[in-house]
Amino acid sequence: MNRTLTILIVAMFAATLAPAQTAGTAEGRLTVNGKVHELKYARAATLPDEMNKGKELLRIMISDVPFPSEAMFHEVELMELGADGKMNGVQLDIHEDGLVWMLRCSDSRASFSTSQSPNPFPAKIRAGKAEGIMTATEKAESNVDVAIEVSLKYSAPVEKYVPEPEPTAADAVAAKNSSAAQAYLKFNDALQKGDRAFLAMLDPEKRAHIDNEHFAEILAMIQDMEPKEIHVRKAVEKGGSATLWVTGKSHGEEHKGKIAMSLEGKQWIVKNEEW
Repeated sequence: MNRTLTILIVAMFAATLAPAQTAGTAEGRLTVNGKVHELKYARAATLPDEMNKGKELLRIMISDVPFPSEAMFHEVELMELGADGKMNGVQLDIHEDGLVWMLRCSDSRASFSTSQSPNPFPAKIRAGKAEGIMTATEKAESNVDVAIEVSLKYSAPVEKYVPEPEPTAADAVAAKNSSAAQAYLKFNDALQKGDRAFLAMLDPEKRAHIDNEHFAEILAMIQDMEPKEIHVRKAVEKGGSATLWVTGKSHGEEHKGKIAMSLEGKQWIVKNEEW
């Protein structure tokens, strides 16, 4: 089950990844609503194509600053790096039958993503490196759209996705002592009961999308989509962050999920969910 909520957005999908020195280079610029970002860094990676089961996509990320290799396999992490102003750039997801490209920046609250088929910006793979160029212009058509100009070229070693091992029975036992796991179980329980206490475990911006005059309708939607009967299969806490591997039931079916959390003060915050 794949889902994206504006209030409980998808979580990081962890993997064993290539080392940091596999970063590539880029030349060019991204202009968003008149603001220019010089693009100097690039990464490339292959990973499972969630839209086309059994196939792979090639992801290219061209940015103004370096960023961690593992973010290439965590689309929401790329999104958050851009939204938080920690990175500005262009993400290209090249599928077998076309391309999706999107902005990763904080210059506008409006998001931008577009699909094109056939792919107008093909990448060439040479000696394990992805190379390509891109030139594109998008005009703003309303007060919520963004004006975009892209002109760049890149070269980056292609990193490979390696699935991590499944959590073990010992992991599940250890997770019972995790404060993040306990907090997430309380969060899910409060949400399902309609107890507003769950709002305290959301970022202020996400909380504002729920805690308003439409609370009852939004809550009902979330409760319908959010899995129930949660079991934590593994919990890893490190440096004020935590990742939980969980299972839950939705509409009679069991699903696996991954939850990203952050410790802010003494409160665990649910940053992202992926199911």
